[in-house]
Amino acid sequence: MEIKYWDNTNSVLQEIGRRIKDARIAGEISQKELSEKTGISVSTIVHIENGKDTKFSNIIAILAQLNYMTNLNVLLPEYQINLAKDFEKETKKQRVRKTNKINKNPTIWEEDK
Repeated sequence: MEIKYWDNTNSVLQEIGRRIKDARIAGEISQKELSEKTGISVSTIVHIENGKDTKFSNIIAILAQLNYMTNLNVLLPEYQINLAKDFEKETKKQRVRKTNKINKNPTIWEEDK
């Protein structure tokens, strides 16, 4: 299943868990072996593979053991700062017309008539 932006959190967690399980099985690693390599309990790995919520550090530890860390660059690419563009924004100042602070039509109060 492809993860879509409109998917709710639970369906995304289930898909991530399924993908982690598939990668673990493809790498011929048991849950117990993954637990020993990551320091995450077997029950937590079972929960993750079943789509339950977990700490992001658990996901990172599992991805590292399954050799998927480079995929995080695709998940969240590094933001490239465009200094030239930012510099242009700072140096281009918009001209502002001077306002006339004298009111040409002053309010005349009844007692001033």
